[in-house]
Amino acid sequence: MVNIIKCDKIDLDNITIEKPEKVNKFFYSKINYSNEPLYIQTHKMINIKDMENFDCKDPYIELDLNGTKMYDILSNIDDKILNTTFENWETWMNREIPLEVLDKMYIKLTKEFKVEDTPKIKIKLPISKSKLLTKVFDNKKIDCEIGELKSGFNIICIINIKGIKYNEKTFYCDAYATQIKIFKEDPVNYEITEECLIESDYDENDVIDQQELVELLKKDKINMLNQQKNEEHRLIEQINMRIENINMEIEEIKNQN
Repeated sequence: MVNIIKCDKIDLDNITIEKPEKVNKFFYSKINYSNEPLYIQTHKMINIKDMENFDCKDPYIELDLNGTKMYDILSNIDDKILNTTFENWETWMNREIPLEVLDKMYIKLTKEFKVEDTPKIKIKLPISKSKLLTKVFDNKKIDCEIGELKSGFNIICIINIKGIKYNEKTFYCDAYATQIKIFKEDPVNYEITEECLIESDYDENDVIDQQELVELLKKDKINMLNQQKNEEHRLIEQINMRIENINMEIEEIKNQN
């Protein structure tokens, strides 16, 4: 059973690099994590390269790391590889090389980017006899083809940080994707009913004719004016009574001795 380390759980102190061994024309160092092969599960990342026309001669995926911690995590692994190589180079190769020279020789997993740019990474896909070895799944864990990976899709990868390959003038981390999970965009299913199901929020039989509505408004207006007229008449009567009372008082005063 392969032990998978989630990328944000990596402890750099548990990463060890073995002494390089001669393999054909280069040297190779194995990388281990707690004495086991190092497999990292990435964060969810955005795929940049459309893989519909996948070519075994160009076996890599390119990913947008913006909004994730993947750039920092991989950059820390780069630093671990570079520093460990520098600390052990004399013991391994029987000669000293300045850190600045090794830094220029090392082809890093991560590339420097400008502030206004988006951090990206290319991950190798292993090929054998023109066949892709990376296992590809959809978000339901069902096998699918690499050609189904479109630009803009989110993916999660399992990356094997296998070792370091040292050539005469360069060295680099031998890392590749062993598994890819593609998060496809689920199609939206619309259910449309042909029959009209909308109910009116009023009784259509109660709709009032426009002319009838005008007549009703006229009647309401007339009734209101009649009420105002009656009120005015009532006030006039009250005033007349008060005037009459005042006149009577005046006459009484005049008739007094």
